[in-house]
Amino acid sequence: KYTRATLMLGVKETRTGNLLSAEKHLLEARVTAERRNYQRETALADEFIGDLMMERGDLEDALENYTIALKSASRVSPHGDIVAEVQRRMMNVYLLQRKAEEALAIGQRAVESCRRSGEMHEIGYVERMIGQALALQKKEIEAEKQINMSIRTFLSVNNPYEAHKSGVILGEHLLRRGDRRSAVMARKLVGETVSFFERNEEFADLAESHFILARIEEILGNRDECLLHLFDAQRLAEELHDRNLIRRLRRLRRKIEDAAAGPQREAAGKEAVRRGEDNGTFLHDPQLKSYLDYILSDLMRKLSVGHGFVALTGGNGGAPVVLARRGIGDAATKAITAWFLSHDFADSAEKFLVTDTANDRRVREIFGQLPGGDSPSYFHPLSSGGKKSGLLFFQSEGNERAPAVGSIFEIVSTYAGFIDFLIKGSAKGEVAAGGAAERAGNRFAGIITCDEKMLRVLELAGKVAVSDSTVLLMGETGTGKGLVAQAIHDLSKRNGRKYIHVNCAALPETILESELFGHVKGSFTGAVADKKGLLTEADGGTIFLDEIGKAPLSIQGKLLQFLDTRKVRPVGGNEMFGVDVRLIFASKADLLKLCREGKMLEDFYYRINDFPLTIPPLRERCGDIPLLANHYLRSSCAAMDKKIIGFSDDAVEF
Repeated sequence: KYTRATLMLGVKETRTGNLLSAEKHLLEARVTAERRNYQRETALADEFIGDLMMERGDLEDALENYTIALKSASRVSPHGDIVAEVQRRMMNVYLLQRKAEEALAIGQRAVESCRRSGEMHEIGYVERMIGQALALQKKEIEAEKQINMSIRTFLSVNNPYEAHKSGVILGEHLLRRGDRRSAVMARKLVGETVSFFERNEEFADLAESHFILARIEEILGNRDECLLHLFDAQRLAEELHDRNLIRRLRRLRRKIEDAAAGPQREAAGKEAVRRGEDNGTFLHDPQLKSYLDYILSDLMRKLSVGHGFVALTGGNGGAPVVLARRGIGDAATKAITAWFLSHDFADSAEKFLVTDTANDRRVREIFGQLPGGDSPSYFHPLSSGGKKSGLLFFQSEGNERAPAVGSIFEIVSTYAGFIDFLIKGSAKGEVAAGGAAERAGNRFAGIITCDEKMLRVLELAGKVAVSDSTVLLMGETGTGKGLVAQAIHDLSKRNGRKYIHVNCAALPETILESELFGHVKGSFTGAVADKKGLLTEADGGTIFLDEIGKAPLSIQGKLLQFLDTRKVRPVGGNEMFGVDVRLIFASKADLLKLCREGKMLEDFYYRINDFPLTIPPLRERCGDIPLLANHYLRSSCAAMDKKIIGFSDDAVEF
C-alpha cells in the first residue's frame, strides 16, 4: 500500500508541475517495488517516470522508460492493462518524433492488447494516434477514417471530452487540406467542440479550438470573424500562461493585419501595362468589345441617333481598331477615326458637335464618309496621357435635329469617361475580372455598369478621390459601396499606401476600440504588449469603416475627436500622436434617423457627411442587368468549361 500511495503521489506532482518532487516520489516507489519484487508496481513506476520525462520534453528518456515498463508489464501479463497503456504512450512519443512507421507498428499491437485486456477506453486513444500517423504518411482518407472511429469509440464508452478532442484533431486535419470545402467542414466540427469545452470549463482546449477556428476563418476570408476568435484565444492563453499558443496567436494576428492592407502597385506591373498599351494586344479582347457594344447601343438609344462607333488608334501607331459600331460600315469607321486622330483642330482636346454638317469646314474633308449625310454629327475624343487615342462618334439619321447641346455633352461625357475606364482597365488585364476601369494610372475595379446614375457616382468618386475629403457612402447591401471605396483609394494620391477595410458591425465595442486605436501593454487582460491600431497601420493611406451606423456611441466619440485633431490615443495610453490617414465611411442605415433615435452622435454625423455619395440599387439600374448577367454567364462558363453563347431575347426581356 505504501508503494502504491507513493506512486500516486508522484503522479499527482507530475500533473501539477512539481517535477522535482514527482521524481523523488517515483524513484522511491520504484526502489521499494523492485526490492520487494512487486513486478506490477515496478512496471507502473517505469511508466510514470516515462510520463515525467515527457513533461520535461525529454522524448528519448521517456521512450527508454516506457520500453523498460513494457518489458516488466509483459512478464506480469503479456496482454494486461499496463501493456496497453504503455504501448499507447510509446505511440505518442513516436508521433512527436514524426516516426509514422514505428507508431503504426506499435499501434496495431496496442489495439490487440486493449481488446484482450478489456481496456476499451484505451482503444479510442490508439485509433486517434493511428489516424495521426497515417496523416504523417499523407494517407488522408485512411487518417480521417481512423480519427472518426476514435470519436465513435469514445462516445461508446461515455467519454465525450476525448471525443471532442478527436473532433479538434480531425478539424485540424481538414484545415491542412487548404480547400474551401474542407475548411467549411472543419468550421462546423471545431465549432461544436468550442461549445462543449466552454460548457465544461475546459479552458486550455477552448483556447486551442478558438485558435483553430481563427485559422479556418482566415482561409475562408472572414477577417472579422478571425479576429474575434483570436481575441478569445488570446484572452484564455494569457490566463493559462500558455506561451506557445500566445506566440502562434501573435503570428496569425500579424498575418491578418498585413492582409487587411489593400493591394500595392509595383513598378514591374506599371511597365507591363505600358507594354500592353504600346503593342495594343488588349484591343482585340472579345469581352471588352462585348461590353462596349452594349454601352454604345444603350447610349445611341438615349440620344436617339442611328449611327455610332467606338474606335482607337492601333498598336504602335497602326491602323485604327474598331471596338464597337452600329449603323456604319467598317471602312467608313476607320476612315473617320484616322482623319480625326491625324488632325490638330483648334479645340482638339475638346468634343465638338456639328449641326451644319454640309457647310462646316471642320468636316469638309470627311463629309463623304459620314453615314448620315448632312445630319448633325458628334465627335468625342478618347484620351490617353493627355493625347487623343480614339474617337466616340454619333450621327443622327436623315434630317433629325440634334439633341440640346447641354444634354448631349453631359450624357456623352459621362459615357465617354466610363469607356475610357474600361479601355484602360482592359490594358491592365482587368476587364475579365469585372469590367474594371482606370484613369490617370489608377483604376476602378470590379464595377460593371452603363447606368447614368451609377456612372455619375463614379464620376463624382473620381473627382473627390484627388482630395483628402472624408467620404460617406450610402446605399443598400450589395450595391457596391466597398468597390467604390476601393476605387476612391486607387484614384487618390494615397494609392501607393495601405487600404484597410473594417466592418464596424462585426466587432464588439471593446475589440473595435483596440483594433482601431491600438492599446498599450497592461491596459486590459490579454494586453501583453503594445499594439498599433488600424488607424496607425493605415498611416499615409486610407481606412474604410463600413457599417458606421452600428458603431457604439463611445467609438463615434473617439472617431469624432480623431477627425478634429488627427491624433490617436491608444487604449490605456496617456499620450496622443498624429496620424495621416483618409477616412471613408459607409452605411446602409438612415443615419439621420439614428441621430433622432439617439443611436448616433449628431456632431459625428455632420462631421463624416463631408462628401456624401448614394449608390443606386440594382432595381433602379435595370439597364445593368443584361451586362451583369452576361458577365456572370461568362464567369460560370469559364469555371465549368461550358460554351454558352448568351441569353435569348425572351430571357433578357423577362
